[in-house]
Amino acid sequence: MSEDSSIPWASNSWPQFGKGNEFLALWTRPDLKSRVFLFKMESGEFGAQADHFIEETGAAGMKCRWTSESPRVFESEEMAIHGIHASFSWTKGLGPTMISLWDYGWLSYTLMHLQAGRSPEAMVKQYLGSPYFTTSFLPPHAVAPGIHGPFKQEAISTRDFQVLSGEGVLAEIEKCRQPEGFKTGADDIQWRPVLKLCEGITSENEWFWKLLKTEKDKKLHHEWGSVLTPFREFIAGAPNKGNLHRLVISLD
Repeated sequence: MSEDSSIPWASNSWPQFGKGNEFLALWTRPDLKSRVFLFKMESGEFGAQADHFIEETGAAGMKCRWTSESPRVFESEEMAIHGIHASFSWTKGLGPTMISLWDYGWLSYTLMHLQAGRSPEAMVKQYLGSPYFTTSFLPPHAVAPGIHGPFKQEAISTRDFQVLSGEGVLAEIEKCRQPEGFKTGADDIQWRPVLKLCEGITSENEWFWKLLKTEKDKKLHHEWGSVLTPFREFIAGAPNKGNLHRLVISLD
């Protein structure tokens, strides 16, 4: 698998690992120069494939592309994740940046580095004014000035983020396992890494928020905002810490 790009980006499009193989999760190195995919094989085994971002200078100028390592095969999901952490130390302690849900659905995780805030209101205000907020959540270039997911950027304010307890945010995320109108929800294999990621985030933080605006607020959408349906966003932080954790669950 390889693709040209002018800058590195963390893809949330589902790669093709061969007929019958199912994408499960993606880890992206913080500098965006490497990524590792976890997938389930038709045989029942699990595979891991690493991509690395390469910049080459030639007669035609700078060319950027992804190069892929040969997939590694494991007997179980647990062994595959252990193998990923053993081979790529930067994945240790780092939640997956993308987890597959349903058909073409996904959970996107972002660790955002901001200034430490003394109050929940100050942290949300800082988030809304940061480059992290202006994003489509979609490749090839997630940075998208003027929009936030399906919404126009100016349509979202601090009042749109509801404060929740740790138990409350876990309950709200659990509702996303089978969104309204879906005949089936995420299966156990898909949902297991979601639970592990969310439990880790709630155990390390004190402030939790849910974005009240959803795909139902169509008047706030930009011209192609309806593509991201459903759309649920949660963030977490802690007093005097600059990191905010963002979880977005959607489908495109």
